[in-house]
Amino acid sequence: MRLRIRVVLPSIALGALVLSAACSSGSRSDSLAPADPTETVRAFMTAVRDSNLPVMARLWGGSRGPAAEYMAREELRKRLTVIQVYLQHDAYEIQPSGGLSLTGGGGRQGVTVRLLRSGCVATVPFTLIPWSDTWLVNDIDISAIGNPVRTCPDPVPLEPDTP
Repeated sequence: MRLRIRVVLPSIALGALVLSAACSSGSRSDSLAPADPTETVRAFMTAVRDSNLPVMARLWGGSRGPAAEYMAREELRKRLTVIQVYLQHDAYEIQPSGGLSLTGGGGRQGVTVRLLRSGCVATVPFTLIPWSDTWLVNDIDISAIGNPVRTCPDPVPLEPDTP
C-alpha cells in the first residue's frame, strides 16, 4: 500500500511538528528491526549485500537496543565492516528450522542461514534477542563461514539469491 503525502512548504512550524511526531516512536526510536526474527535476519542480509552499515547498525545490538544508539561510531563502523566482509554473499537462504529457541534465557531465538559465496557453502547460526517489540541480531558465528578470501576445497554450484 502506498501512502502519498502532500506537504505545503509555507508552514515550517507544521513541518517541524510532523517531523517531530514521525521521529518519536517511543522506545523503538527509529529502529528498522522487524517484529519477527527471520525477517530481521533477511533485512540484515539485505543490508550486508548493499554494504549499508547504517541499516546494519539498526538491526544489530544488545539488551540496550540497536548498536547505533549506544556504541561509539568508529568502533561500530569497524565491527560492522568485519561482519559485512564475512557475510558478503552470492546467495543465501534461511534454513527451514529457523526460529529455534536457545538456552540461556532472555527469549533468544536462533536462525540458521545457508550462505553461498564464491562456490562455497557455509551454515551460519544467528542469535537474535527481543527488544521493544522487535528482534535484533545479537550474535553471528562468523567462525562457521571460513576465511572470506580463501576458496573452499569443494565448490558447490550457486543457486539464485534469496531475499
